[in-house]
Amino acid sequence: MFLFDWFFSLLRAIGILQDKIKGRVLFLGLDNAGKTTLLYKLKTGLMQQFNQTMYPNNETVEISSSCTIQVIDLGGHPLARKLWKDYYLDVSGIVFMVDAVERKRIHEARAELYNILKDNDLAQVPIVIMGNKVDNPSAMPEFELSEQLDVTHLRTGKNVDQSFGAQRPLEIFMTSVSKDFNIAESLDWLASRIRK
Repeated sequence: MFLFDWFFSLLRAIGILQDKIKGRVLFLGLDNAGKTTLLYKLKTGLMQQFNQTMYPNNETVEISSSCTIQVIDLGGHPLARKLWKDYYLDVSGIVFMVDAVERKRIHEARAELYNILKDNDLAQVPIVIMGNKVDNPSAMPEFELSEQLDVTHLRTGKNVDQSFGAQRPLEIFMTSVSKDFNIAESLDWLASRIRK
């Protein structure tokens, strides 16, 4: 076993074998938005219900045949949000998940998103905003979510070939974790904008 480990380490060191792990991604958002459900659906392929996230979940997840990311899923309740900043170091991307049905909390979500956007440690970190639970007929549409979060002017486009200029890559995708709607597209968008 030692010989195999040494051999593969040597191949990685000289660049012949590449690790598939592309970066470290934070799953952030208010409680009950679907972050932990998404993480474990990506990990296991199964839909599960979870209680409130009390401790960070750390998993390695393959989001495509050529891209694996380390995901840190942080709780969204008020006490957990105070600790988000402790995880900002060496972050490659952020998934900010919003419950698109919960209009009463959209201002709270906007405030937390703006705390992320104004943090200097995250100035160039790409952010994908997932408006989740669109399988519910009362979910807000994309234009409303964009306006309510006040990010319309910050969006960089879904299909734009990003040159990583001065503007941080940021886009909204309307999703449904339970129906697998737009999950792959939003994560592909994020993976293509992660600098490694």
